[in-house]
Amino acid sequence: MALSNLDVYYLVSEMKKLEGQHLQKVYGKDKTFRLKFRSSDVVVELPGKIYLASNPPSFEEHPSSFIMLLRKHLLGKLEKVEQINFDRIVRFAFPSASLVFELFGEGNIILCDGKGKIIKPLRAEEFSSRKLYAKEQYSPPPMEKKHPLEFEPRDLEGLKGKIVSALTKKVNLSPPYLEEACGRAEIGLETKVEELGESEKSGIKNALKSLFELCEPTNYGEKVSSIRLKMVEGGHKAETFSELVEGAPAVQEKEKHDAKAYMRKQQEEALEKFGKKEKEAIEKAKWLEENVGEIGLALKGEKTKSKMERKGRLLEIET
Repeated sequence: MALSNLDVYYLVSEMKKLEGQHLQKVYGKDKTFRLKFRSSDVVVELPGKIYLASNPPSFEEHPSSFIMLLRKHLLGKLEKVEQINFDRIVRFAFPSASLVFELFGEGNIILCDGKGKIIKPLRAEEFSSRKLYAKEQYSPPPMEKKHPLEFEPRDLEGLKGKIVSALTKKVNLSPPYLEEACGRAEIGLETKVEELGESEKSGIKNALKSLFELCEPTNYGEKVSSIRLKMVEGGHKAETFSELVEGAPAVQEKEKHDAKAYMRKQQEEALEKFGKKEKEAIEKAKWLEENVGEIGLALKGEKTKSKMERKGRLLEIET
């Protein structure tokens, strides 16, 4: 599943309880990593998942050089866990180092020293606005859009088109949650931004603010949400959002199992249908074998009859 920045906001809120606890150990293999604390474990599945795990994965004790480096530098109590720039970036700060998880694109992990200088990234990368190399100062991607809580009605001035499309140009929030905000403001998704009055624009501001008031993790079957969606019917509430994020692979496995079961049923029905046709073909062949003589006589009679009919038509033509 893909987490949005609002989802990450609520997941970080759940992880705040880890502040002040010692990091007991770091594990990792391939794209899955585990930070073991006294009360809970944080699991990261690159490129885009992070959650407090109730059933964390186990790892063989043959750590990579990158994991050994993390164990060397991430010492002492966790001072702070935070979301950076309201983006899909989570930083765990320790007394002399910090660990940054970037949960977008292909995903990445960056180990920094106490002053934010990169010690080593899981994967070195270079972009137009920043470099993720050792000894470079870590900087997150530049954010040009506004935090949803900073939105003002005047931000919509000069924009045209449907309201959600207009909001995506100004507000740093994924379209599904922007649609939810419009629903809470009682503004139709087909409404053009140039048709909005000042009261409706203020309603959008208040609706965006309401998205941050309460975490109500809800499972809607095919998707999960960190908040209760008033625009979507049904759903089952969970205790924590981490619970839903952790359970997402299980949902996917269930879907795979259901798909396999469906395919197996289709195959069984096809085999049954083929079996019936095969049985009918065998019975027909047996009947033909048993009645081959009579069939031959019948065919001979039909040929004689047909020949006489053709001869009769020729005589009629001649006369």
